[in-house]
Amino acid sequence: MQLSIVVPSRGDPQGLWMSFASSFVDLEHDFAPDDWEFIAVIDGETEPNLTVDSFQQWGTCRIIEGNFGGPQNARRAGALAAHGEFIVFLDSHVVPARGMFRSLIDAAKSTGACLVHAPHSFWQPNLYCFSYGMDFWNRFWVTQSVPVPQRPEPYRVACMGHGALLANAEKYFKIGGYSDLQRGWGGEEPYLNLKAYMLGESCYVDPRTYHWHYMSTRRTAEVYRQEPYVRNFLVAAYVIGGQKFLERVYTLHTFAVNGHKTEEDAANIEPSDPYRSLLESIPTEAAEERAMIEAGPFKGDLDKLVEFFQAEDIPH
Repeated sequence: MQLSIVVPSRGDPQGLWMSFASSFVDLEHDFAPDDWEFIAVIDGETEPNLTVDSFQQWGTCRIIEGNFGGPQNARRAGALAAHGEFIVFLDSHVVPARGMFRSLIDAAKSTGACLVHAPHSFWQPNLYCFSYGMDFWNRFWVTQSVPVPQRPEPYRVACMGHGALLANAEKYFKIGGYSDLQRGWGGEEPYLNLKAYMLGESCYVDPRTYHWHYMSTRRTAEVYRQEPYVRNFLVAAYVIGGQKFLERVYTLHTFAVNGHKTEEDAANIEPSDPYRSLLESIPTEAAEERAMIEAGPFKGDLDKLVEFFQAEDIPH
């Protein structure tokens, strides 16, 4: 089998149906029936899901159900069940452009990439994201979305969103794939993309295609201060960059959570340290993954990886 499409979903039956229906049209046109599969990974749902009921009735895709605790582990479960030479991870609220799957496979074959991203658009006409600028030294996350492609053919990027991402299955499993240390939303992009580079693989964007990325809910600012979100970025920072980067990201988030206090609170309440336990526990929990990175070609030195991005003119 050439292609497996893995879609994690939680509480979004309409989005899951939209992703499946739009993908099905393209897959039926470009691939033989036995050359692709669609795997929906349903994460922790307790309410009836008519989309899943329909899938099960008609046998239109494979269903995996469980309490995975977030999209990273749901993707892990789907990848482990996949049969394809290539795996495309889709969010459960995206629409692929015509020919996207075939274009991503062609890009992976021509470049030898471990990961190939499709640019995304949040339903804004003629406005796309072709890569992310990264804040390696503080938040360990995005500083900007790059709206203009660097060149017309597939090219290397340091990091990009995971709404539509193709992985060469053999290389994906070689680098360990998504981490079971990350729970809930956030942090998988710097973790997986930078891990690929740290272990001698590469990540590309294919500017010849794209996908529309639609979320039916809006995240509040409070999400970015919650422990699961912060934990994911601390895990990514430690695994990829070691203790120095873990401490930098911890410090930034600790300052941020104290900065959201009112002026009266700041004058009368001691500064809070809600992420201290994460700072202390993550080096033990992530020791095995960190050791794998330290055994790679960059020896776990993120500063050297950034120098590599600069020398190779890789957007970062």
